[in-house]
Amino acid sequence: MIEHLHLRQGQGGCFKAPFLNFTPPLTRIGTHSCRTCVCVYIPLSDKKCFIAHIDAHVTFEQNEKGEARESDWLPSKEVQGPALKEFTKKILEERVPELANGDYGAKAGKVGAVVICPYRQTHQGGVAKYTTGHYIVEAVNEFFNLTHSGGGDVTAAAAHGFVVDVYENKLTLLEYRGADAADLLSFNLWNSIPEEEMTEFYKKAIRDLAPKVKEKEAGEDYGFKDVLMKGEKDWTFRLGDDGQWGVYSGRGYE
Repeated sequence: MIEHLHLRQGQGGCFKAPFLNFTPPLTRIGTHSCRTCVCVYIPLSDKKCFIAHIDAHVTFEQNEKGEARESDWLPSKEVQGPALKEFTKKILEERVPELANGDYGAKAGKVGAVVICPYRQTHQGGVAKYTTGHYIVEAVNEFFNLTHSGGGDVTAAAAHGFVVDVYENKLTLLEYRGADAADLLSFNLWNSIPEEEMTEFYKKAIRDLAPKVKEKEAGEDYGFKDVLMKGEKDWTFRLGDDGQWGVYSGRGYE
């Protein structure tokens, strides 16, 4: 197993390799198990990078099974979604001030930035709705000026994470596994077409594939061993009772 510094959901920041006090040096960093979250990697120099596993919740309500409700990740497109986009840009400006105002392109050139969010859109009642991840992706792209600078917006639909060797500048996308390409396509379509348009073939493929996919999301399934990082999960955002977005770090709403 190849060890890498693994950022859990809600963790992020600027890091310089080698990471931690490991022997031999730990030069790989990554994150995985992303769905409506956004996994971001921005190279800043030969040994420094910005990486985060950003997630946002409209609520933290649960269903009768104790699972998060789908509506937890579906902000209103009129107010909540655009507000999340602006809040994300505000947090990025506070925590990565040297890259504010789209300076990433000038500082880092066209070296591979990675932005992953498999579930940017879903359908309810035949109506397309954007998830929280969609608005975070828009904020990240605008803040780092990826679209205009040519920095690169890697949004692999079949990937849920990545591992980067910072020293070698080598990216490994952690793609969904457990089925052939046709089934993977069917699984990705689950969140991109109305249910009434699905054929029985697609529905069966989704039912058969979903459990297999969930079994293939750990780093170990790709030959990587997760080295967990201590620290706050201060890249988790939540809509407060006052209708404003804030940081929810695990200590509570701030």
